[in-house]
Amino acid sequence: MKLLLIFASFCVINFNHLFAQQKTLRNDFVILKETRSLTEKDEQNLSTYNFDQYRYLNLRKKIQLVNGPLIELLSLKELKTLGISINSDTEQFIKNKSEEFKHETILQLNIGLGIREAYQPK
Repeated sequence: MKLLLIFASFCVINFNHLFAQQKTLRNDFVILKETRSLTEKDEQNLSTYNFDQYRYLNLRKKIQLVNGPLIELLSLKELKTLGISINSDTEQFIKNKSEEFKHETILQLNIGLGIREAYQPK
């Protein structure tokens, strides 16, 4: 009985630790690992960027953003379960996309994070 309680406590601690590391800015992806703090402008770019073309139908997709975090896109089926709709043309593109990759691939994508605004003298 004591061993069962120890095991259950261990599972709860690890489960909470796993999800404490994940952060969301919107409901269609999860931030898995931040390499640096995001500026307000970076958060705005990240929260408005359309990642739909990179999604899979059934699988999640990991994307390492240049000068930004590692994110994981939810699959199209997960979005539908959450009641999130996407453009019908993009949805058809995702349905036609191959999911043959059995190994995990991480796409590296530059969406302009970490770029400072140009200096404008007064």
